[in-house]
Amino acid sequence: MTEQQDQQPHLAQDGWEAYHAAAKWARFLAWIGFALLAIMLFAAVWALRLAYFTPRIQGINKDMISMAMYFGWSSPVIAMLYIFPVWLLYRFSRTAIRASRQKDIGVLRDSFQRLHAFFRYIGILMIVFLGIYLLFFIIAGTAAMLGLGEQ
Repeated sequence: MTEQQDQQPHLAQDGWEAYHAAAKWARFLAWIGFALLAIMLFAAVWALRLAYFTPRIQGINKDMISMAMYFGWSSPVIAMLYIFPVWLLYRFSRTAIRASRQKDIGVLRDSFQRLHAFFRYIGILMIVFLGIYLLFFIIAGTAAMLGLGEQ
């Protein structure tokens, strides 16, 4: 064995099998994510249809129409945030399944890079949302201390 082959990482057979099983679950979760995205966008289209075309009908609640508009316009924004991690998870699963079938360390390294990109995106998104929540609580606490919520 050469020195370069000694430095190459390797997995035992049970490690490859566990990695393949994890990749299959990642693929399942990615397909569920794609299906939920499709359902979300389909519901958004129907909500916008309801909001824009039913006000002509007598007796429609105005609050219901405004909620439908809010849902219809906010769902595509949420879908844009959600599609990227689902796509990254799908790419990881596809590459990981190929790596476990071929037992190729180069493809394995590529799949780990894709998994790293997935977790990095989720981590950044979490930091952004925690910052938004913190800002909301600071504003709400300041408004409560100043008595801005009282009528």
